[in-house]
This record gives sequence, structure tokens and C-alpha cells, in this order.
Amino acid sequence: MFTQFNRPIKTVSALLLAALLLFPMQIAYGAALTPQEKIGDTLTQKLEQGPDDTLPVYVWIQEPDFTELYRQVDEITGEQIDYPGTDDEYLLEAEKLIQKMKAEVYAQHQKEFLQKAGLSENDLVKESASAPVVIVWLNQEQIYRLAAMDQVCLLLYY
Repeated sequence: MFTQFNRPIKTVSALLLAALLLFPMQIAYGAALTPQEKIGDTLTQKLEQGPDDTLPVYVWIQEPDFTELYRQVDEITGEQIDYPGTDDEYLLEAEKLIQKMKAEVYAQHQKEFLQKAGLSENDLVKESASAPVVIVWLNQEQIYRLAAMDQVCLLLYY
């Protein structure tokens, strides 16, 4: 019945695994990095080329707390789910609900971060519904200011 979902789920799983393999240490330990270490090499090179330029930057921020979201899903589904889930039919439906709710949490989390960082919607290039990242236009001063924020894990050139 749910076989049409297996291929997209496997594709998304493979993409998420690749992302986790590429950035795990930097993102997981972002708060322990110095502000200079949070700025990626390519972004540093771009800053050195033209420090007055405004650059598109991936800003990876700390993951929001999903404890309340999981509690709500358990309440809605009426069962305690062993997260992040398995392939059985019931958990696929719960996983769809979780992803929809996570997108809402990410949107709110990113909006709050933009306000805290002193950025506006005009600075925003793109936000993510599936990761704690925003892409924004930043100048040199903003890049260094964001790198000093505890909530920021990594800054990469877009």
C-alpha cells in the first residue's frame, strides 16, 4: 500500500545521510567553535577579496528543541512512537505528520533567529523547512557579528 513512498523516503534518507556526513562535527560543536572557525574557507576568501560586498551566506543555527513536537505527535496518534521511526506503515504516517510539524517549528525558529540577529525579510534569500539554516545577504560586519552568536553554528558562502 505504501510502496510508492519507499523510493522518495530512501532518496531523502540518502540526502540527509550525506548532509550529516559532510557537516556533523562543525554543526554539532558549533557553539564550541571560535567565531573565526565558524566562517567557512570560501566565505573567508570572498571577504578578503571584497570586504565591502554583500554576500549570500548559509547560516546554520542550532537545532530547535523538538521535545514538545514529539509529545504532540504522540498525543495526536495516541501512541508512544520510537523516534525517528521505522518503515512500518503506521510510522510512515506519523513521520509525515512529524515532517509537517517540524517545517512549522523551523519556520518559527528561523523567524526568531532573524529578529535576534537584527536581520529583516529583505536580507533573506531562502529559508529551509527541513534544516536549521537560512540563506541571507550579509556584509562583513554582519558576518562577524553572527559568527560571534552562540546560536550560530556555521557560516558558509552560498
